[in-house]
Amino acid sequence: MVEEFRVSFDLDNTYAGILDSWTCFAAAKRVHRLELDLSPFHSRKTSLDEIYCFPTDLEWKALTSLVLNSVNVVEEQLLYLLSDCPVLEKLSVSRAPSLYNLRLRSPNNKLKHLGLISCLGLEAIEVVSALNLFSFEYQGCRINMLFKDVPQLSSVSLKWAPNVSCDLCEDLLITKFSQVPFSISQLKTLALDLKLLVAMEFYLFPKTFSQFSNLQQLELQFFALYEQSILFLCSFIHASPSLHKLVLKYTVCWESTELSMNREFWDDMLKFGDTTRQWVEGQKYNCLTEVEFLGWIGLKSDVEFVMHLIEAAGPSLESLTLDTRDPSRVGRWKELPLPRLEQMAKKVKYNLPGHPCEIATKEAARNGARIVETKLSPRTKLVLL
Repeated sequence: MVEEFRVSFDLDNTYAGILDSWTCFAAAKRVHRLELDLSPFHSRKTSLDEIYCFPTDLEWKALTSLVLNSVNVVEEQLLYLLSDCPVLEKLSVSRAPSLYNLRLRSPNNKLKHLGLISCLGLEAIEVVSALNLFSFEYQGCRINMLFKDVPQLSSVSLKWAPNVSCDLCEDLLITKFSQVPFSISQLKTLALDLKLLVAMEFYLFPKTFSQFSNLQQLELQFFALYEQSILFLCSFIHASPSLHKLVLKYTVCWESTELSMNREFWDDMLKFGDTTRQWVEGQKYNCLTEVEFLGWIGLKSDVEFVMHLIEAAGPSLESLTLDTRDPSRVGRWKELPLPRLEQMAKKVKYNLPGHPCEIATKEAARNGARIVETKLSPRTKLVLL
């Protein structure tokens, strides 16, 4: 018996013989957790014939977890696995081009975690009578979804998908979360990857929408422009009266050639920020005990948002983590010319020594943290990473 077997190589169907031998070995050893990650190291288009197909003709009865990335599989194969694997608890499928539908009707009652990531051909998901389904993760465009009789579903992650014309998160915002395919009153954990919605389509954010009455943890991942107030994200907190933990994964967009020439866009963005400031004034988040700000830079907008959280949460806030670590953003700064970095430094009003790409990760972040620290109550622990 093998507890876990994991393959992580940039391999296509020309290596089917080797991959078959590995999967045969795993099946023969009655593997419990199997992961095949054949995603390419570099972004490149792969034809359908080049993608390895998962073998379902083997016996997988001992599987408790199956994770497939850049491995082709169709609906019939997944339904067979769910019926033939009585202890399967986790199923995650990413980048399977031939997966067009997934209809799970009275599936394996052990199934607790379901993930469907960047299966861009997917048209419909139907999950009925999954009595133990606890979490669902989806990345892709707006498609037909139905969740019925899933009493344990309390953790959902919805991610923005690049190169799609109808983003699911955008659609949920437009409809004010009134057409969510599952009961939001059941949710205790929600993660939303908003990406450029915050930076480019801030006007979509409603001030109020359906209540997440039992939500305890909220994670928001997004891009924002360097002059952009992010207070309108408080719509989510305002709609979550039981929220205990807020996690922000933030990346700043320093410039956009197209937007920088559009003065009207910038004016609208600043006016929207002023309106939002008036709306959030006086709000209270009495249950909020923990905040993590990943991508903390110490810009005026960062400080403004956190200061509002401190005031609104009051003495209930126990922990505030400001994390400056974001290697991807530092890489972007290295590509910017020195005059542009100096101009950026002036805009954020910090005179910083050293290499320009340390502008926001060190002194500016510390300066912003010092401002925030002055407003913290004695019982709130500040962690600066």
